[in-house]
Amino acid sequence: MGPGRLRMTALWLVVVALLGTPASARDEQNQVRSVRAVDEGRTTQIVVQGTKTPTFTVYKLRKPERVVVDLANTSMAPTADAGAEPLAVNTWSVSQVSAEALRQQSSALARVVVGFARPSDYDVKADGARLVVTFTAHEAL
Repeated sequence: MGPGRLRMTALWLVVVALLGTPASARDEQNQVRSVRAVDEGRTTQIVVQGTKTPTFTVYKLRKPERVVVDLANTSMAPTADAGAEPLAVNTWSVSQVSAEALRQQSSALARVVVGFARPSDYDVKADGARLVVTFTAHEAL
């Protein structure tokens, strides 16, 4: 086999490999575009806008009291308006929020941490490509 034929065979194998490969992991990942707070008096919503329906795990930590939401197969968009440093929310039920990208072995993980301003109930749900975390303070305004 001559050098030209060998190069053509190698090129063909690369093309076949690319055609047989699913879309890149980045295209398949959810990507956090923004994190914002919506204040409605005793209730505060933290809205995490992504590009796909989120898959997530939620847990609560104490001292200080906060809720952690881990979004699987998710990265942070370069333009996301939240970072690892907490952002002051300062509503009746929420003190601060932070969002950051974490690497867990070979997969991407985004973590959103919301600090309580006072004892509150919380609810977490996916709404299309949004993750909505709703906090309702036990004390009235």
